[in-house]
Amino acid sequence: MSLLLIDLVRLTSCSTAVFENVIGIWKRNNIHYLKNIAKELMKLGYLAKWTVLHGCDYGDPQRRPRVIMFIWKSTLPPPSFPTKTHGPGTNCKYVTVSKALSFKVKTSLTNMKGKTTRLKPGQHGVCRLMPHGVAPTIRASSTPPLHPTEDRCVTVREAACLQSFPLNYKICGKSLGSQYRQVGNAVPVELACAIARSIKDVYCFEYASDDEGE
Repeated sequence: MSLLLIDLVRLTSCSTAVFENVIGIWKRNNIHYLKNIAKELMKLGYLAKWTVLHGCDYGDPQRRPRVIMFIWKSTLPPPSFPTKTHGPGTNCKYVTVSKALSFKVKTSLTNMKGKTTRLKPGQHGVCRLMPHGVAPTIRASSTPPLHPTEDRCVTVREAACLQSFPLNYKICGKSLGSQYRQVGNAVPVELACAIARSIKDVYCFEYASDDEGE
């Protein structure tokens, strides 16, 4: 992953880039990966900084902590870490599971084929979603969480709503497992938008500088 990132930056000569990963890369025995990435970027004339951002702080109905590395050319101003828009200290409450799953469908068991489950919270890492709180991280490699009020796992559509995908967004895939993995591997929409707004400022500065030079 890190080599692919370095190669992409080298090939595109982009003004700015973003690297996203699980918070495990932040641990002491893994932090050298981030340091090595930053070292290679500096050789290419780039700078980097990183932090941990949570999806719920930007309007996504799940905690989803992620390490986000911001990368920019050393000749440009650095992108700022996005300011929190939801939760304590802001004007907006966290978006809850209940609100995210409040949409109406013909049946609550879409793509589950009427199946319920005998799994209980705590078994095989399964947890039941709390309706008035935010969801834990929707994972790509484990059993989806249990619905807050029904004895079943959340559907692909419900999992996508916990990632802030709109209802008309089509999740493709030959198998149900493939669809769940696509949803679980995605960056939550609102968090992605907050990151995009940060790097937008870098491009605005660059293009403004080019216009002034003409």
